Amino acid sequence: MSKLLNFSIECTGCGKKVNVNSDRDCFVFDTKCKDKDGNDVFIIYFDCPQCGKRHFVQIDNDESLIALDNTKRLVKELSYSLANGRHLSDKQKNKKKKKIDSAKDRLSNLRLGLMKKYNGEMLYYPDGESFIISFTIC
Repeated sequence: MSKLLNFSIECTGCGKKVNVNSDRDCFVFDTKCKDKDGNDVFIIYFDCPQCGKRHFVQIDNDESLIALDNTKRLVKELSYSLANGRHLSDKQKNKKKKKIDSAKDRLSNLRLGLMKKYNGEMLYYPDGESFIISFTIC
C-alpha cells in the first residue's frame, strides 16, 4: 500500500467521494504489469469501496523509478544534513533545494508522459489477464 498517495476523488462510477489512504475501506495497490511489447510498467490504483470501479492513478517504468530514487536521495541528503546540525549556508541550501525541485519536475514530467503514452492502451496483469488502462487523474 502506497503511503505517498493521499487525496480525495469523486468516483466516476457512483459519484461517492473517496478519501484515498485516509478511508479505511479504500486500499491502494501497486502492481507490476507488461505492455504489449513486454516492457514492465508499474501501476498504482484503487477500487471504489462503494461500487468497485477501478481507478488507475499513477504509472511508472524503470526510468521513472530511477528518477524517484534520485529524488528521494536528494531529499534525504538535505534532511540528514539539517537534522545532524551540519551548517549549510543559504547558498548551499538553495542549491540543494533547486536540485530537489529539478528532480521532482523531471519525475512529474516522466510520469505525465507515461500516463499520456499508455492511456487507452492494453496492459497485462502478471497472471496474463489483459485490460485497457484509463487514468482517473491526469
